[in-house]
Amino acid sequence: MKARKKPVIVDVVLADDWKKVKSFVGESFLHDPLTDSYGIKTLEGVMRISPGDYIIKGVEGEFYSCKPDIFHKTYDILKEVDLSIDPLIGSKQAAEQSLQEAAQWISELEDITPFNRLLNLGS
Repeated sequence: MKARKKPVIVDVVLADDWKKVKSFVGESFLHDPLTDSYGIKTLEGVMRISPGDYIIKGVEGEFYSCKPDIFHKTYDILKEVDLSIDPLIGSKQAAEQSLQEAAQWISELEDITPFNRLLNLGS
C-alpha cells in the first residue's frame, strides 16, 4: 500500500534562536541548564532539539521536531503574506500562490493525459 501526504499548511520555526523557539512552542519548551540541551514536549514525549532543526506545529496544535534534511524533502517553505495590510489582497495572493503550486505539482506528474481529458470534458 502507498499513500501521499495531504497538502496541509503548518506553522514552522527554525531552531536558530532559542527565544524564538520558546515563543513559538510556549510551555512545551524545555531547557536543561546543566547540559545546556533543549527539547520540546510532543505527543510521543520529550524530543531533543538541536540548532538547525525545524519545529513544526501540527494540525492539532501539537509540536514536533524535524531534522533539516527530512524537512526539505517533505516541506516547501511558503512566502509570508502580511494579512494585516489588507486581508482581501492577502487572501488573493495566498490563493494565487496555492494555484501556482498546484499547477506546478500537476505539471510534474509523469503522465497527465488522463487528467487533461477530465479537465477538457466541460469544454
